[in-house]
Amino acid sequence: MHLSEFEAGLRDAACLEPKFCPVCALSIPDLLPDESPALVALQTQNHELWDLCMRNPSAPRVPDEETELRRRLQCNIDSCAHGRLAHGALLERWAFEHITDPLIMLRAVLCLCLSSCLYGLDPSTDYEESTVLSRAKNPRKRFRSSTGAWPTTPDQLFPYGAAQTLEALVHGCHSDDDDGCWWVLNAVMQLARPRVLPALLADKNIHTMLCSACILVVSHGTYLKIGMRVRSNGTAVSGEAALRDRPWLRSGRGLTIVAAFLQSVREGPYARPDDMYQFVAPAKLAMHQAAATPNQHDWRTIAQSLTPASAHVHEARNLVSDADVLASVARDPRAFAVVMVIRFALAALYSDKHCAGPACALTTLDADPARPPLPTCARCKLARYCSRDCQRADWASGHKRICRVLSALESVSPVSTSQRAYVLKIQNSSVPDEDLALVGRWAVSSSQYYRDMIRTEMAYPLLLDKARRQGGHSRAPLDPEAAS
Repeated sequence: MHLSEFEAGLRDAACLEPKFCPVCALSIPDLLPDESPALVALQTQNHELWDLCMRNPSAPRVPDEETELRRRLQCNIDSCAHGRLAHGALLERWAFEHITDPLIMLRAVLCLCLSSCLYGLDPSTDYEESTVLSRAKNPRKRFRSSTGAWPTTPDQLFPYGAAQTLEALVHGCHSDDDDGCWWVLNAVMQLARPRVLPALLADKNIHTMLCSACILVVSHGTYLKIGMRVRSNGTAVSGEAALRDRPWLRSGRGLTIVAAFLQSVREGPYARPDDMYQFVAPAKLAMHQAAATPNQHDWRTIAQSLTPASAHVHEARNLVSDADVLASVARDPRAFAVVMVIRFALAALYSDKHCAGPACALTTLDADPARPPLPTCARCKLARYCSRDCQRADWASGHKRICRVLSALESVSPVSTSQRAYVLKIQNSSVPDEDLALVGRWAVSSSQYYRDMIRTEMAYPLLLDKARRQGGHSRAPLDPEAAS
């Protein structure tokens, strides 16, 4: 299939009159390999193609329109001149043999194309490993590519508004037997989090995403029992996540995208300390790894991110108070869990593109393009401010006490260092215990999520003893340090 034929077909698909075969369209992503001149040219010169790719899967269609579009796509497949052999080769090439719904096939193709653009080489830089998505980490370049690479405005990611786009992508994450919508949603989250997160935290979206994440994780051989409280009406939903027996899930792809998405929620650009806590708040999960897996890193990321929703954390809150957590930080500020939480808090401060001024909600996404995007504190290089007034207010409210220590910790080990290496460097550093305790108290005071991490480790011996006494009636909790 030619690219021009694909693009014209997408325009027709928006009008429910697709003129191309969605299976044959699987040849299009092969035309867009990373670093290819064709991809670079399309990123900068053909914004309409990417706009169409984003518009189609997020279009607000009623059930009758979806049924009609599905019927027409199936007719195009049945009447395609290339036949079953060509179709079979393409489906095998992308491991899509299990997808029988033509509408899901179309979404999968569009998500492959969008992933090629967003995760592919960024033509606006000379760095070999720089991608369009890596622009999300730089407030000056997020939508200001020097070569005009797509996307150049947040609105291109939300053709029908943030709420509709998120609802459509979340629906795809849950209903499609593929991880394409997950990767697109992960990219959109990193590029425009202030617009994405409020829509994602809507009751129906967060419930659907958590269920979908559970399905992808459990299909890799991990026991995951879920119980949820839907906040809008208080309805309880419980049961074990359903298993999907698919080769792409058994290979670990499900674990990989769930881990990547949860890490974006927890540590991505604009992330705030309690974002993960808000994301998993409706859930109560029992998580147990059923067997050894080659995807240990992904499993650890998932287990750590979902800690606030663990049934054992709910028990730990009855055993260890907030005052006990603060006392533990003061008593042993070099403990693994304390230093780990300090790193998480510093990473959140570094990635947070909000103004740090008390009660100020301005972000770099909202800042005036003609001005520098929220300069950082000259000393710690972490906190951002939109004005001198906000900086003075934050200095008086607490930044004055920790700025020096934050700078010292950064000189010992940057927050970009891997978690275990960071903890070891800080534990063996000459930073005084009283300084670590000061920053530790600041970290746990800023977030319920961080308090629960330390609380769970403190309660672990008690929970383990309880599990042993109950024998087979209770599973042992995850070791907090092993999940780190």
